[in-house]
Amino acid sequence: MANTTLLSHGNSTGATSVPSLPPMPTDLASLWTFLYSFTGLGDWAKLFLIGGAIESIRRLMSTIWTYILDMFFLSAEFEEHEEPYNWMMVWLSKQPSWSTARSIQVSTHRYGQSGTANLLPGEEGQPGDSKKTVAYLPAHNRTQYIWFKRTWLQISRTETQTDMYNRYPEQRLQISMFTRGHKTLNDLLLEAKRAYKTEAEDRINLYVADSRYNEWSLTGCRPKRPLSSVVLDKGVKEHLLADARDFMASEKWYAERGIPWRRGYLLHGCPGSGKTSLIHALAGELNLPIYVISLAKRGLDDSNLNELISRLPSRSLALMEDIDAAFYRGLTREPPQPEQNTSGPPPPPGAPPPASPQGVTLSGLLGAIDGVTAQEGRILFATTNKYSALDPALTRPGRLDIHIEFELAGRWQAEELFKCFFPPTMEDESEADEDILEPLIDFDEKSPIIEHAASLEGPQRLAVSFADNREPCPPMTAGEVSRLAKEFADRIPEREFSMAAIQGLLMQYKTRPHLAIEETAAWVERERRRRTDAEKKDTVVPVEKIPSTPPTTDEKIAPSP
Repeated sequence: MANTTLLSHGNSTGATSVPSLPPMPTDLASLWTFLYSFTGLGDWAKLFLIGGAIESIRRLMSTIWTYILDMFFLSAEFEEHEEPYNWMMVWLSKQPSWSTARSIQVSTHRYGQSGTANLLPGEEGQPGDSKKTVAYLPAHNRTQYIWFKRTWLQISRTETQTDMYNRYPEQRLQISMFTRGHKTLNDLLLEAKRAYKTEAEDRINLYVADSRYNEWSLTGCRPKRPLSSVVLDKGVKEHLLADARDFMASEKWYAERGIPWRRGYLLHGCPGSGKTSLIHALAGELNLPIYVISLAKRGLDDSNLNELISRLPSRSLALMEDIDAAFYRGLTREPPQPEQNTSGPPPPPGAPPPASPQGVTLSGLLGAIDGVTAQEGRILFATTNKYSALDPALTRPGRLDIHIEFELAGRWQAEELFKCFFPPTMEDESEADEDILEPLIDFDEKSPIIEHAASLEGPQRLAVSFADNREPCPPMTAGEVSRLAKEFADRIPEREFSMAAIQGLLMQYKTRPHLAIEETAAWVERERRRRTDAEKKDTVVPVEKIPSTPPTTDEKIAPSP
């Protein structure tokens, strides 16, 4: 027993003493006491708790502030490639607040508008200066404040940075207003849209496809062209205008009969006969924007074309020019085959086939025009110089309903074009009054300048005629204009020249009607000679086949002495 006791005592004295640990915590208070018992951990815990409490309070206040802002403020964003963005930019450029703003952007971009913006001092009335005006707009990455109908507006305009994926900066406009309802926003949008339409009242907006978003982008505006300025055969433009107006007013009629509300026109004929000019004039008469669809655009394929056609707005005019020459491999239904490379070595076994060129196919075009996703309420105009090259599936009714052929100019068209260039500037008087005016007209015909021009030939005579255009056109009555127009038309061959060519002739003498008539015969001869020379150049002269065998001894040419 004693030994046993001794051994136990020896073991107890020889063993290393270990400090006693506190008991494991069983609740939150005990856990805190347990952690606080470690040396140095208390300070870190205090810092962590204080930081966490501050961050929680910050997030709570941010949430409360956002909630308050959402209750009393309304925010609206406008993307650059959307049409409302143009409305707002035009409206902002008209606000008088920018005259006192301290941070602005000076821009000449018109956003489809045509009126004057804030002109630079001294810009008006200075001949030779550019007529492009400037507008004051909100600066990028700055916040501006204005008032609209007793409502406080906060305007912020940002621009994204370019990178390897985004080559073009994107602009975004954000407007916040102190209001709880949408009425103020609706009033703002309505006023901006009205201001935009007022600026573009006498102009036509032109849109092209934006390859970045497969969206339509406003590229510019053109003045409306009077339909009377387009001289065609009798009844052509009147028929097209009446049919287009009837289509635009027949939405309910199409819906009741289950017919897609779409209309297509094909204008075909010789170049320079007025196809594009007529489309421009019709768009102005119908007050429709023009959406230009370039089928040969790089990167445009069937999928992109289908998406663009589906995004056409209702009551718009889509234009496809030179539809016969817009395809990479012609108007065929077959997909393009990869080209065989015969110049280089053959590809190794197992190599993938070469990629076929991307582009719009006929099948994709047919589906885009009248497919399921095709937009309704639009008018489609297509032009071509080779009517026979078009596939019958493309020209059938339902896709291109009305076909109009444009021929070379006739004498009646030449006469009407002359009247457009030289309208009467005086009212018709009595016979006595016309006799009084006759010497004035004879004097203009036989003036020293015209006599000098008549004595010249070639480019010198043309240069003198252009210099004469700076002088005003002589006053003429309606009867005098009709007589001169008839005389001019009689010198133009029937169906031999295009309207563009005849217009080019009159442009040389736009203030000299008598000289234009005198020069018509010489112009006709020059055009015919130029056309003959061009045809000779295009004619391939056959080359005689050279014998492959060398000549015999008898056929050899003796050397000259």
